[in-house]
Amino acid sequence: PPEQLMTGSEAVAEVWRQINPGVFAMFPITPSTEVGETFSKFWADGVVDTEFIHTESEHSSFMVIIAAAAAGVRAVTSTASQGMLLGKEGGPLAATLRLPVVVNVGAREVNAPLNIHAGHVDFYQYRDDGWMHFLVRNAQEAYDFAVIAQKAAERAMTPAFINQDGFIVTHNKDMLDTLTDEQVMGFVGEYNPEFSILRTGGTFNPVALQDYYSEHVRGMTESQKALPGILDDVFAEFAELSGRHYRRVNDYRTEGAEVVIVTMGSTEGTAMDAVDELRQEGVKAGLLALKVFRPFPVEEIRQALANTDIVIVMDRANSHGAELTPLALEVQSAIRRRVLSLEYGRGGRNTPLQSVKDIYRLGGVLNGKVDTKTVQRLLHHPNTELSALLGELRMLEGDQFVAKFIEHLIAGRLIDAFGPREHIDVRESTKRRDIKLQIIKEVTRRGMIMAVNNDSNELPAAMLSTN
Repeated sequence: PPEQLMTGSEAVAEVWRQINPGVFAMFPITPSTEVGETFSKFWADGVVDTEFIHTESEHSSFMVIIAAAAAGVRAVTSTASQGMLLGKEGGPLAATLRLPVVVNVGAREVNAPLNIHAGHVDFYQYRDDGWMHFLVRNAQEAYDFAVIAQKAAERAMTPAFINQDGFIVTHNKDMLDTLTDEQVMGFVGEYNPEFSILRTGGTFNPVALQDYYSEHVRGMTESQKALPGILDDVFAEFAELSGRHYRRVNDYRTEGAEVVIVTMGSTEGTAMDAVDELRQEGVKAGLLALKVFRPFPVEEIRQALANTDIVIVMDRANSHGAELTPLALEVQSAIRRRVLSLEYGRGGRNTPLQSVKDIYRLGGVLNGKVDTKTVQRLLHHPNTELSALLGELRMLEGDQFVAKFIEHLIAGRLIDAFGPREHIDVRESTKRRDIKLQIIKEVTRRGMIMAVNNDSNELPAAMLSTN
């Protein structure tokens, strides 16, 4: 077919037109509403014979598609943000009943003050429920992953989310390479589950008390182990059909990289451009973008980052009360070493190319090497400008903070000295961060080249400049 101009939302609706699901349950919420709007036109025009159900809430939408799937019917919905949280009761229910519903998410912020733009907080609320999570970076991927998710969910008997950044992907138009209706239906096939209420009868969601509940939980855990292999097979089959190749991670130019950014969603494309430009400048930058957040690709992350000095995780979310953001926590656990966690782009704030390049350069600073003895001397010498900077930092944060900061510096733990977690794009004063970074730049630049006479009480004048 010729290329078609579509938003990410229209792309998902187009796939669902081609699939013609048995049930589409819809309650509107920005920025996912356009999926339902577009599909409702197909329905009104008689293009599909789907049972298009206008529900009274997102909770009802989730319960309708769960009931439909239990009855043996292919069922979908689209949601976001607070609506997604309202349907949360259905999250573990769909997964533990092994019902392959597919839900499009216009990923959006959920907390006060009200914001309807991009954030990853909403789908993170389902990260431990047993769903598959696909992340797309543009409308083409929204189309492709809607096809992929349908087949993967039904083959694995596991529900799936298609997560696309609100407005950045859901409402931006791209020229898409689409498949024919026959190709899509030939790929996903007819939905004919082995067990369903209408076909085999039986009870869904019975009571399980103390004697057997652990066995049910164990069974669910074991079923998750099959998901990576199923996804790899579906990706390979889709590549054969479309010529477009996907993997659970986009491992982009990480070989030989000294600084690698790990991220998900629309920022992937910007980071790829940043890597290309920095590589031309001689900066050894790389990118690891997760296309699948669940099941979490531990081994792929571990292999891609095995020889990387500095790992920076960019996350459009937070985890209040935790040291790192959700993605950073999991990446750090996977590679078993320290990462820098940067919270960014909240509420849909733009993340331009230059900002991403600056983050890579920050990683270069944190990749500096220090010598303990010379750093101790440099930091504590009363006549250095660094002493003045430490004094200013002490006035801002207190003695305990500075003592810990110096401890990290002397030990060479530069990520801990700088972070390990920062809001990278806030407009408020970043004086504390600027001072820390200035000190780190100086000790890494000077620490390894200082040649001070052991009997001298003064540092050479050349060593006093921080320019």
